[in-house]
Amino acid sequence: MRKLTLTALSSVLFLSGCGAIIGAIAGNVDVGDPLALEGTEIVATSRLDSTALEVLSSSGGDEETKEGVSNVEFDDLPLGLNITRFRNEVSIGSSITVTRPDDGFPERFTLTDLSLNVTITDDVGSASIESSDFVEAITFAIDASCDRDIATECDYTLDDDTDLTQAVLVLAINNARDARDIVSILRSNGPNDITASSSFTTESTPELAGGAVIIELKSLSATVRVG
Repeated sequence: MRKLTLTALSSVLFLSGCGAIIGAIAGNVDVGDPLALEGTEIVATSRLDSTALEVLSSSGGDEETKEGVSNVEFDDLPLGLNITRFRNEVSIGSSITVTRPDDGFPERFTLTDLSLNVTITDDVGSASIESSDFVEAITFAIDASCDRDIATECDYTLDDDTDLTQAVLVLAINNARDARDIVSILRSNGPNDITASSSFTTESTPELAGGAVIIELKSLSATVRVG
């Protein structure tokens, strides 16, 4: 059994607006999907070999464009609030798509050491946020409906013994100044260029070399702490 380590990138571009002044807020405030990660695909492939990795974007181009993400609720936060924490929980979901590996589809594979890094940039500055923990080891089994002999891609679902909560990553900033900086970048100075990068290792027999691993991110919740 060999380990295959993959790194993938995905970029999204969206517009964020200025906030309207409302009454005082304290505690945790839901801010929707501020990093525009919902539905973003991370695609990793190793078509050359397990050490020479080619990085593909989420949808065949350099970036995916989302204009004025409707569920970003920063517009309802008063400017100048004392923001002390930013937290975004992201799941890789219960299903992963794999395109045909060189040696065919394995019955199952284990994904380990999964991490996620997101960088947000606008015309003035940039900030990065990295998952505070790793998805240590989760196993995916091939969908029974996939004909491994002829299929060009197959879906894999979480093994029955794997809890979906094991597939959750937490992007958290607990430093007040850094949390305010990232919120400021998301709210001000025009469009934001957001790049998500992920690294992980797969273990299987046969290995997945030659195929692409496609992970669709799901933004479970995002909050800022105020006060």
